[in-house]
This record gives sequence, structure tokens and C-alpha cells, in this order.
Amino acid sequence: MSQRPRLAGDGRLRKPQKVALFWNDFLRARLSTTTVDPFDWTEDRLLLAESFARLDLDDYNREVREGLHITSMAGTWISIVEGFGGMRVKDNMLCFNPLIPTQWKSYSFKVCFRENILKVIVSKDDIAVINEEGPAIPLLVFGDKHTLAAKATLTVERKSGRG
Repeated sequence: MSQRPRLAGDGRLRKPQKVALFWNDFLRARLSTTTVDPFDWTEDRLLLAESFARLDLDDYNREVREGLHITSMAGTWISIVEGFGGMRVKDNMLCFNPLIPTQWKSYSFKVCFRENILKVIVSKDDIAVINEEGPAIPLLVFGDKHTLAAKATLTVERKSGRG
């Protein structure tokens, strides 16, 4: 597994241009596992998500004049959905094992999975999945199987030890 990023005194990566290289290793390792990492990567995920989101705003590489980094926007979305939201597909079923940084109250995202459009809302207390469009769909949330009916909301409370 990759080493954790080295931080400068201001909390940023020492070499921001290396964010994408670190992220690729981090994401590859993260996607290859279907359980929560044995390490608490929550704060590292937050650092990476912020680095992607701020890449052009802070002009880390001093090249904004050449155009925007559209792929960093995709990296931000992936870090939220797969990194924090813990979204995976396992045994042909959508799975969520979300984490939430201590600094956040909640976050949400939408995903299109097969015939469904799902809105996922993660808070410190629970995760809610809303089936905005599409038929009933089986889901795995915190390792427990659920069926989310069409136009319905599934709310699963976070128990101690879960994300």
C-alpha cells in the first residue's frame, strides 16, 4: 500500500503536482479491497479530495492560464463517492460503506446504476439512499442486505464501529 502523503507546514502536500500519482496508487489499493481499510484513511481521503477540488483555485502547478483540469473534477467526485461513500459493486449489487470526516456534518451525491438514479445522503448518524428513478433495487449498506423500493427512501443508522 502507498505511503501516506507528506504534508507541508500549511497542511498541503509538499509536491502538489504529485497528487495525481499518489491518488492513482491510493485509488488502486482502495478499489482492490471490498472491506474498510485496516488504516484510518479518512483524513487522507479528505486531503486528496480537497487537493483535487482546489487544484485550479490555488493554481498549484502555476498553469491555470493553459486551461482547467477537468480530470481533477472527476477525481473530486470519485474521492467523495468511492472514497468517503465507500461505494462498490459486489456480486452484481451496489454496496455502500460510508465514512464521514469529523469536520463535515453531512455530504450527498447522486449515482446512476443500471436503471436507477439514486441520491445518497451521509450524515454522522446515518445513511439515506433515495431511489429517485427506477425499479426496486437490492443494496448492501454496512454489509447488510436491503431492498430499496421504487420512489422510496432507505435509512440505515450508523452503529458504533461503522465508519
